[in-house]
Amino acid sequence: MHCETVTFQRVFRVVRYEWKGRLWTEFGFETAQSTVYSARVYGHPELRDSMHLTIVLDRKDAWSTIAGWFDHRDGCIRVEGTSTEWGYVAAFGFGLALSAFNLFVNRDLHSTGQVAGFVTILLASLFGVLFFGRRLTRKVCSAYLLRKMFPRSAIHAD
Repeated sequence: MHCETVTFQRVFRVVRYEWKGRLWTEFGFETAQSTVYSARVYGHPELRDSMHLTIVLDRKDAWSTIAGWFDHRDGCIRVEGTSTEWGYVAAFGFGLALSAFNLFVNRDLHSTGQVAGFVTILLASLFGVLFFGRRLTRKVCSAYLLRKMFPRSAIHAD
């Protein structure tokens, strides 16, 4: 994760999206050093000229991967909520646990169909845990990093 402190001199082309309950905003901005034409942030935050922010990115200069930010004006940390990912990790983890339980109870799988079904459920559950666990880790780490840098600030999860 990479932190960068920027001051928006100008914010332009703000487009707000909503799809299946997920909210995000795409926008462009100018700073004293550069112009970014495509940045993406979760939710529908208020974006205005002269905002002074410390932003957490997944990778340096990858503005489509904003994980959270600290607004120096109001002293608030903004991060994306994690409730959806917790639910997915729990559901896929339960599937993984059931697959392991099935393996120990049904040690002798009799047909190719049983083996294929078992392997499919096992792989799907493992993929779900790893995929949503990575997203959850990203969100929790960005909140932790900002909280460590700015310990007396309030956290707002959208």
